[in-house]
Amino acid sequence: MKKILCAFTAVMLSLCAFAGAKIVTKGIPSQAIVVYSATIDDFFKVKSKTDSLLVVDTATLTDGAFHINFPEGPARRYIVEPTEDEREYFEFYAEENDNLVIEVTKEGDDLNAIVRGNLIMDEIRRMNDSTKPLRDAFDAIPRDESNRAALEKAYYDWLGSFRSFAKNNPNSMASIVALNYIDDPDEALSIAEALSPEVKNSFMKPMLDQTLKQVSRKIVLKRMKENVTEGKAAPDFVLPNENGKLVTLSQFRGKWVILDFWGTWCPWCIKGIPQMKENYAKYKSKLEIISIACREQSREAWLDGLKKYEMPWIQVFSDSSAVEELDMVETRYGVDGYPTKYLINPKGIITKICVGEDPTFYDSFPTLIK
Repeated sequence: MKKILCAFTAVMLSLCAFAGAKIVTKGIPSQAIVVYSATIDDFFKVKSKTDSLLVVDTATLTDGAFHINFPEGPARRYIVEPTEDEREYFEFYAEENDNLVIEVTKEGDDLNAIVRGNLIMDEIRRMNDSTKPLRDAFDAIPRDESNRAALEKAYYDWLGSFRSFAKNNPNSMASIVALNYIDDPDEALSIAEALSPEVKNSFMKPMLDQTLKQVSRKIVLKRMKENVTEGKAAPDFVLPNENGKLVTLSQFRGKWVILDFWGTWCPWCIKGIPQMKENYAKYKSKLEIISIACREQSREAWLDGLKKYEMPWIQVFSDSSAVEELDMVETRYGVDGYPTKYLINPKGIITKICVGEDPTFYDSFPTLIK
């Protein structure tokens, strides 16, 4: 027994005799592993994988394992891509003197990583274990239109499990991560304010600060949305089209109007274009569509999208770099998901609102647009 114990101790010492992470894999082919990292604060500023704020390392598997060294300085967030498919990744947080052991397994399409060795990852694992049953229930529902209501309920039940965790664990740094899954911003703010001083001032504070900025923005959107509902007048706006000519909503008074908040970066927006073309062709004598491009990387990216998708209605550009966020048209309309469509009647009153790509948005057109 003593020999076995000594052997086990030697193995554990060999795993823990470094500041970094030893990653042991199963089911991962021998290849270059890509590791991205940045300080927790800088990670929120990163715009792409080539951003100078990111440190990018590669490692080669040796006997199914590789090692990551942790640099001196503030705690960092790491994202590891262990396969050639960049959609398969795991992430973790670590301080400079942490010693981690990470077990990564891949079976079929499932990639699983268990991170052990520091408090934050132990707490995140506990959080994930507590929310997993509701996530599994959500994943088990077939993705088809007939299950829309069940999917929506299961999804919000799953989000609710993060709310419960954060509310019941004010002394856990993982509760800062859980805040990002809470859909009601007022509730997220209340839970954040109840976190212990130790958690608020931990090395996860940069994430908490960024999360609170997003929560504050969502609260503004929520208040805006309360003023832009069915039966209320649609706020007017002035935006440039692709030729620089200014377009206003009020100039189309007397016609039905669809305001389509979208982006060339949004796959669900693109998916809905054929049905929009079909309905525009059917009702264009009495209906105008104004597509408002939001959150584009650049005006050029938007113009390239217009050429690609050939949408025969009015196109305008909301330039986030030109105005304050509170003055942006998507903020004034309380848009927090894409696509979002508003159907506005000839008197300028909002008749219908649709968030997400929903084919039933057009079902009422034959009775409304005559």
